[in-house]
Amino acid sequence: MNEMDLRALARTNEDATARKIHAVKRGYWRDDFIGLLAGACTDAIPIQNSPVMNRGFWLRVDLFSSAVRQFIAQVGGSGVHQVVCLGAGYDTTFYRLNSEGVTTPHTVWVDVDLPDVIAVKEKVFSALSSQLIQGLLHRLSHDLRDAEGLFQKLQGILCRDTPTLFLCECVLVYLDPWDSDAIIAAAVKSFPKVAFLTYDAVQGNDAFGSRMVESLRSRGCTLRGIDKYNTAESYAERFLRLGYTFSRALDMASYATRTWRLRPEALQHVKALERLDEIEEWDIIHKHYSVAFGTTWGPDAFSWLHGIIQ
Repeated sequence: MNEMDLRALARTNEDATARKIHAVKRGYWRDDFIGLLAGACTDAIPIQNSPVMNRGFWLRVDLFSSAVRQFIAQVGGSGVHQVVCLGAGYDTTFYRLNSEGVTTPHTVWVDVDLPDVIAVKEKVFSALSSQLIQGLLHRLSHDLRDAEGLFQKLQGILCRDTPTLFLCECVLVYLDPWDSDAIIAAAVKSFPKVAFLTYDAVQGNDAFGSRMVESLRSRGCTLRGIDKYNTAESYAERFLRLGYTFSRALDMASYATRTWRLRPEALQHVKALERLDEIEEWDIIHKHYSVAFGTTWGPDAFSWLHGIIQ
């Protein structure tokens, strides 16, 4: 992966942030912080999302936010707990959940990304008063292709025996399989009580998937992991092969359907914002993304998620 590839990946971060800003403005979820990053996304703003995109980004944000809420609720009362967001980009989950009172003084959070991305977040968020922050936030500059160096740094920040949640949103599929395997394996070796949640593209070998892969490649973004990890099931199997004791995975179309069934108020919320006529498009797109999680302490780590993915 050369400098041009890294710049292309940086643009995907800016594009995703711009799309989240648009969805927030439409009322899909509240985020008082993401607008602060608009100045770092000038190449992608102004941008207008289709209803399919707005609802899809809501689903992604809700997935990761719900995971963190569940994790903190389960382990937060017993002491320190740790969250590591790999390839964090301009993600604002820590600040958003802090403003909602979800994080606690026992929360240790680490955002990891390349130096240019971390520098932008340092500049944008440095003015926020530390008195408003519940928990300890670290920003770590590191190339994810160097798993050994990454976990040496993390072990200098985090406690080995403390419950630790890793978050990867559209990250691992951009890495070569051996590099993403190394991250997942190092996480379970470094932190025995670990949970790892991923969201990534799959099904790159059918008609729609081939177009998706080629479209990203034409913009300089190669989905290096999609050939080996091409299904939701392959993500779940990887966790077990690399040392986790429990895993589940599901394509996002199925995940959405089950979420709406279990949480009808969430479906009513997004329906009230915009009408979605492109049902077939929604289904096709979200069958090409998957959610997967692996843990070392069984289904209780994500009991709410296990209720959907079973």
